[in-house]
Amino acid sequence: MPPRHTANSSLRLAALGVALLLAGCGGPKPEGFDDPTPTGRLQAIRQAARDQDKSPRTLRELVRSLSADDPVERMLAIRTLEELTGETQGYRHYETLTNRQAAVNRWLNWLHAEGLAEGPIVIWDVVPQPDKAPPHEEPSSS
Repeated sequence: MPPRHTANSSLRLAALGVALLLAGCGGPKPEGFDDPTPTGRLQAIRQAARDQDKSPRTLRELVRSLSADDPVERMLAIRTLEELTGETQGYRHYETLTNRQAAVNRWLNWLHAEGLAEGPIVIWDVVPQPDKAPPHEEPSSS
């Protein structure tokens, strides 16, 4: 005898289907400069270069990308900034963290001077560590 389907079982199947569908929808996925992956941010930088996008938001995001962990993202950001603005502010993507920070601060000053900053722009979320650790001192044995 074939299995009997009731209204309840059909309702349960429909509810299960909706639940599975909604499980894959965690809201809109961040895109562009807000993408959590380097690949997504690199695409946004390339798009800004292609479009010659000099909007304040794009320039702020490019400056923010100068502090990325990924050296490729930093390199592409500075090349795009130079193409769009004619400036580098002495930034080199391969420099030490301390030297990069100094150049990013010059970029932040530039954004403010050009009227492109909307309040403070937070780039460094943590206190940077020095490039070289201080010499280790052995405890004296007394």
